[in-house]
Order: sequence, then C-alpha cells, then structure tokens
Amino acid sequence: LVKYVKEFKATARNLTVLMYSSFDSDLPALGKRVEAALNLLEQQTYIQRNGDVYEYLTDEEKDVEQEIKNTEVENDVVAEELGQIVFDGVLKHRKIRYDENGQDYPFARKLDDKVLGREYELAIHVISPFHEHSGNEMILRSQSMGRDELLVALPSSDRLVRDLLLYKRTDKYVRQNVSITQQESIRRILSDKSSQNRERQSALRKLVEELVGKATLIVNGQELVVGSGDGQTRIVQGFHQLLVRTYANLRLLRGMNYREGDVVTYLQQASTLYGNDEATVSEAENEMQGFIQANRRNGLRTTMVVLVNQFERKPYGWYLAAIQCTLAKLIARGRVEVRQDGTLLEETSALDRALRNTHAYSNLVLDPQVEYTASQVRALRDFHADFFNGPPTASEARALAQESAAAFARLEEELVGLRGRSAAYPFLVALDAPLALLAQVTDRSYDFYLTDLRGHEDRLSDAKEDVIAPVRSFMAGQQRQIYDDARTFLATHEANLSYVAGDEAQQIRTVLADPACFRGNAMQRVKGLYDGLRAKVETVVESERARSLAAVDEIWTRLAGVAEFALLTGHQQETIQQPFNELRRSLARQTLIAVIRDQVRLFNEMRYPELLDLMTEWATPVAEPVPAGSSEEPAVAEPRTEYVAQRNLRVDFDRAWLADEADVEEYLAALRTTLLREIEDGKRIRL
Repeated sequence: LVKYVKEFKATARNLTVLMYSSFDSDLPALGKRVEAALNLLEQQTYIQRNGDVYEYLTDEEKDVEQEIKNTEVENDVVAEELGQIVFDGVLKHRKIRYDENGQDYPFARKLDDKVLGREYELAIHVISPFHEHSGNEMILRSQSMGRDELLVALPSSDRLVRDLLLYKRTDKYVRQNVSITQQESIRRILSDKSSQNRERQSALRKLVEELVGKATLIVNGQELVVGSGDGQTRIVQGFHQLLVRTYANLRLLRGMNYREGDVVTYLQQASTLYGNDEATVSEAENEMQGFIQANRRNGLRTTMVVLVNQFERKPYGWYLAAIQCTLAKLIARGRVEVRQDGTLLEETSALDRALRNTHAYSNLVLDPQVEYTASQVRALRDFHADFFNGPPTASEARALAQESAAAFARLEEELVGLRGRSAAYPFLVALDAPLALLAQVTDRSYDFYLTDLRGHEDRLSDAKEDVIAPVRSFMAGQQRQIYDDARTFLATHEANLSYVAGDEAQQIRTVLADPACFRGNAMQRVKGLYDGLRAKVETVVESERARSLAAVDEIWTRLAGVAEFALLTGHQQETIQQPFNELRRSLARQTLIAVIRDQVRLFNEMRYPELLDLMTEWATPVAEPVPAGSSEEPAVAEPRTEYVAQRNLRVDFDRAWLADEADVEEYLAALRTTLLREIEDGKRIRL
C-alpha cells in the first residue's frame, strides 16, 4: 500500500506505527513482531530492504531479487570489498604518523588472517564478522600473541554480513545482465537496483565505521584502553601503542625530530664543539657504535644497508633520517669511519653525499675507529707543535690527525707557491727536496699521521731547519727586501758601475748567485756592500752631472757674449736659450753617466751648430729691394756663415804627443795655421 507513497519511508519503526491498532497496545512487542514479519517476508523475497527502508516487490521485481539472491560471489571478492571499506573508507591512511617524532610508519593491511597488499613489519589486522572466531575474544587474544600487529576485532553483525553479501551479489548481477536484457521493465528494475546498491554501499561504510568505533583493540594478547571516538581515531591511537610496545628502543632517540638535511650539520659538529666525553654521547649513538663494534669482533662487515636494516626493525624502529644523523654524530666524534669502494671518506661534503645516497649504501662500509695509544697521540701532538710552531687545537686522535693533515697541505701549498717564483729568486730551487718529502706525507688517511708519520719526522725536521724555515723567514722579512733592492740597483746602474772604482758590485753578484744566500747573515753583508756601492755611484753620477752642467753653462756664456746675440729680439733670444734649458733639465733627471755624456755630445755636435746658424741668420740684415726703374745695383746678400767645431779640424802635426816646449810651440803654430785657413775660407771656429 505504501510502495508508491514517496513521502512515507517504510522503515521498521514507521511500519510499526502504521500497524498500531489501539492506544493501549504494547509498542515494543509490536515492533518485534513487525521486525520478525519483515525478516520472514524478506527471506521469502516478497519485500527487499535497502538500509533501513523496506520496499514491496512486484512479481517482476521479485523474480529479479530471487535471481540476485541465487547469484554466487567468491569469498575473496567479499573480503576485498570489506577491506576497501575498512582501510580506504574508514582508516584512509597508508602510513600513520607518530606524533613523538613526526615520522610516518607504514603498515600491512590484514583482514581475517589475509594480507591485502604489501607486507610490513607492523600490521593492522581487522577481524570481521565473517571470521570463524568472530566474537570469541579469548581465541583472538591467544592468536595475537607474539605478532607485531594491532588486532581490530569488529563486533558481530548479521546485518553487515547480509548487506555486504547482497551488495556484491546485486553488483555482480546487474553488471552481468544490464547489457543483455531486452525488456524495458527489467532494464528499469536493474537501473533501480544499481541506484539502490550505491545507497547500500554508503550505508555499509557508515555501518563499518560504527563497528570500528566499537571494536576491541588487542596488541600481543592484551586489550588496549583507547578513548572513545570515531573509528579512524581509535585505530590511530591503537597503532601508536603498537609502535611503543614493538619498538622498545625507539625511546633512545629521545623524541628528536631528525631530517635528512640535518646530516651535514651533525657532520660539521666536531668533537671540540659538543665534546667527546661519554656523558655527552647519547644512548642511540652508543647502541649504534656497539652494533658496529660487535660485527667487527665477529668478523662481519657492516655496510650502510646492514645498519639500516638493523635499526629500522624492532626493537628499534628508527626512521632513515634518524639513522643517518646518529651515524653522522659518531663520524664527527671520530668513533666511526666510512669507506666507499675502499676509499676512506673524510671531507664533510663527501660524507654528506654518501650518507644521503641510498642507492650506494651497499658499497658504504662502516668500521669503528681504531683505538690509538696515548703515546701515539702525544707523539703526534708534540711533533705538530714543533714542526708547525704552535700546538694543535684538537686533542682527540682523529681530529688531531686531520688537523695535522690540513697543516701539511697548507704548508705544501705555500712552498709550491714560493717555488713558482724561482725565476726571480733562483735559490728557491732549494725547496725541491722539502717538497718531495711533503708529497710523501700529504693527502694521506688520518691513521697515517698516528702510526706511520714517525718514519718521516727526522727528515722533515731537518728539512725545516735547513731550508723551509730559513726560506720562509727570508721571503717574509727584510732579507728579501735587501735582495730585491740590491738586484734592482745592479740592473738599473749596470752602465754606471764601470765608472766606479772597487769590486763591491762583483761581491754583491756573487752573494746573490749563491744558492744558499737565504741562510745566515749573507743579506747583512749585501746590505753593507750595497750601501757603499750606492754612495759611490751617486757621487760619480752627481760629479758627472755637475761637470756636464758646467760645460753647458760655459757654452751658453760664450754664445750669449757674441755680438750677433745682442742683435736678436727678446723672443729670438728666448728661442735660442730654450734648448739649453731643456738640456739642463734632462741632465738633472738622468742617472746614467754614459747617457749624460752622450746628451752633451749630441748637443754640441748637432743642436748647438743649428742654434749658431739660426742666430746668425736672424742677426744678418735683409737686403732692401731696388725700386722698379732705379739705376742702383741690387744689394748682394752676404754668404751664409758656416761654423765648424774646433775639435773637428785636422791639425797638420806628425807626432802623437807633446814632449817639450818646442813641441808645444810647433803644435800651436800648426794649429794657428789651420785656424787661419778656415777663417780665410769664411768659416767661423766653434769652441
């Protein structure tokens, strides 16, 4: 009667009210009778239930419903559907975050003893009403003993069983028949069934969520006390308790929230920063170091893969970033060393890349650091202090060795740089032998400096005393300045040295060419020789300059005293005088004797005659032109006066020197004859 009344929902309660015959009827008892009648009618396929709503079936609908009930479905299909509802519809997580460390932990999905998907160390195991021991809590507890799983025992529910089976049967029947049926009425019924089935699926999800909220949570045979709440929250809280109980050593991390990016930070925290005292070493570090040492004692190789497998599993449950950072702390403290493909990794950047590259973990070998004796550490510390002129900052064996290795590398780099300047300082070739020694002790693993360096110490100390220290002192102090000054002076005044008496220049050259000039007081000796030689050169140069300037002044005086010069205008006189002034300024700047003399010579031979010619030309009157038609003869221009230098005249005298007064008189007579001959030729003699 109510099938086609859309406003009326045919629920069991509404039907009970509809069947209410009198006000004094027992409503609860009537409700039970109505529910019993509804169940019987549903079993006999007169009606169908969709959630809480019942609907009368027509003959065609009855036939279809009966065929649906007769449709067989596999148990695995039903279980898969229930698993999807529980894990995807209610739990909705593939991993569950543990709030103490902010890490996500994966888990295996299990339903009625069957794994749905991948296996993991931890599991969430749901016991559904389909399970053979559903409702038998004692058996379920005993079966959970020794398993690393959270058992979620759903309460029994006939409705869940019936509705889930009906849902899968309806889904299968509709999919098989909707495309092949020919009758429009049957097609409409199947469409309605499909729509009703979607509503049934939503109702199933709500029902399962309610059951999960009431489920009993069991871990290792013990029921968990979990606060009330929705199903998802209860499972998450129960999983947290499973984590704590399974991973008992998770507490060793002290709740630290490690990240992969922190690895380089912990690698850079050397032992001098946070100490290497046992009191500062965490339990997690001790646990990891103990595992590596135990493997070493048992002859087992510890790779990064082995380490991760050990500490990701129970009783640890450490996540990868925590394992990486804890190992980084041990490396920084010098308690563990890392080799990749047989090569010891010591650089922070190389270690950081290796620890974060999970693909190469199988080739990353971990070894406990070798224990070194106090005498080995003390010996290296004493040698470091003596050889590098200062005590090291590190005290722990590995850090001390690494500091020494860095000091050797810096010294080698410095000496290589000095050796590259041997073109300017030839004695620096003496560094070849020390550099060969340093090459044997540089870029070695840290254990070399604690065990094998002793075999090189005597030769290194001798090299330092004989070559390294003197060379470094020479190149960094006043001795190099003396060397540079002396060498520059010799190069600058090479042309003047032949005019200076004494052998100071040769002595300086000898000392500078000595391969051992950087030793002893050689530069003090050079300093004395250099100061004396410089004073001599300056005196000679100054004397030559004064003589040359006097000669120039003498020439100028003679030129300025001739009658022709007085005939010149002021501007012309300044023009004649300017070359003399320029020569004086040039001579004042010049430091080479030969150049001083050459400048004076060139002036006398070339510039001075030009000035005389110019002066004569300016002083000679210009002939007046004869007017046109005049009977006067035009004035004849006087010939140009030629000047000759006295020293260029050839005197007819057959002896090489003057020996007595007679020779002098004879030479003067010959000179007079030569001079008069030149004058008679119209020339003037330039003195």
